[in-house]
Amino acid sequence: MNSPQVGGSNPKHHKKAYMIGIIGAIFWGLSFLGTKVSMSYLEPAGLMAARMVVAVFFMSLMIFFGMAKVRYTRKYLWTMILLALLQPCFYGLLEAMGVRLTTASESAILLAFLPLVTTMFAALILKEKINKYQWGFIVLSFAGVVVTVVFDQDFSVGGKLLGYGFLLAAVVSGSLYSIFARRVSETYSPFEVTFVMSVVGLVFFNVVNLAQGNGLRSYEIIFQHPKLIGIVVFLGLVCSVCSFLAFNYLIARVPAYKAAVLTISVLTVTGVLAGIALLGEPATWYKMVGMVVIVAGVIGTGLSGSNHPDGQEV
Repeated sequence: MNSPQVGGSNPKHHKKAYMIGIIGAIFWGLSFLGTKVSMSYLEPAGLMAARMVVAVFFMSLMIFFGMAKVRYTRKYLWTMILLALLQPCFYGLLEAMGVRLTTASESAILLAFLPLVTTMFAALILKEKINKYQWGFIVLSFAGVVVTVVFDQDFSVGGKLLGYGFLLAAVVSGSLYSIFARRVSETYSPFEVTFVMSVVGLVFFNVVNLAQGNGLRSYEIIFQHPKLIGIVVFLGLVCSVCSFLAFNYLIARVPAYKAAVLTISVLTVTGVLAGIALLGEPATWYKMVGMVVIVAGVIGTGLSGSNHPDGQEV
């Protein structure tokens, strides 16, 4: 796999990137179902540690059999390692701690701030030109998430202030990853970036799991429950490998804020539809309205593209 050319203006390349990004986000949306089941048996760090083991194992097989190539130099290598600490390490840990200290409703709304924060960082750090229409559609997409959440009968507030802090820190961590991953993608392919993320994640989450006193106990629990083996393999291979490959491919070819809006929005819609189809959750009017608003925001953000003076998209 060769390193991508970033920022190309070929519409076909953009369409391909968006389609791959949508597929990856759908996988992430489905991951909530597996995660919800796994959390009945495992601590968050234990689940993430097992996911990273699966991810590194399959990616190593791809390298060994020549299905993918990795070529690392000193350029941006340490930056990639720092990026891996931002996502999945810090983001995953902060999100888990925040969700535990707040309600599900509050978590969904606070994490939906990610595209807004990414857009702000994209304007400040990457100097991406974002017009007022795009800001409006990004806010519209966020409003769709809020509508989907606040009208639910299980909506509640009252989480601890510390939990809000963890969730907002997770949003900042995820946003910074989106911003700096775009620069790294100028040198390394999506596979090379994802492989480093998985290796760093494997070390990080296993150390955290060990520090929490779980050690190998998490792996014993997984092998004691056959359904957990399938769930962990799905989460590791499909969600950790395929979804991150898709996101890193997307972030290399479209503006960071568009990648964030698309991913979070599709992820949210997938989660709602999966809950209705697979868990028997009610298809209420506010969920339908919320999803329509989210999709409208995503389409509007994509169509109201900002341009460089020479006419090329950022």
